[in-house]
Amino acid sequence: MLEAKRLGFTDGVIGTLADRLPEQVRQQRHDWHIQRYIRWWHTCAAEFDAGTPYFYSTYEEENEAEPMSVTRRWVIGQRLAITHRARIEFDYCSVHAAWALKQSGYGSIMINSNPRDCFY
Repeated sequence: MLEAKRLGFTDGVIGTLADRLPEQVRQQRHDWHIQRYIRWWHTCAAEFDAGTPYFYSTYEEENEAEPMSVTRRWVIGQRLAITHRARIEFDYCSVHAAWALKQSGYGSIMINSNPRDCFY
């Protein structure tokens, strides 16, 4: 199961292949202590410290994210494939949402679930 998760298979797909419900796969994954970790996408090729790093989840064995000490809120992006103009609008809206959350005393975690940005 660990190799399937590392290859990007969802619990639903693994369940279909193993004739199990996604909830059963998820429970087995928890029982086997297979969990996702957060890794840092080095946007500056690690040449210098990036002030606003990108993170991604993976089933490798190292967590690179530092816990945030403030209450956080998610800023969720579009799921549809978007054009360059729509991407700029998403970036603009996301940054302004993050600024508004910061002014309200919250941290923010931006999530972009655009499938064009994923590696399938």
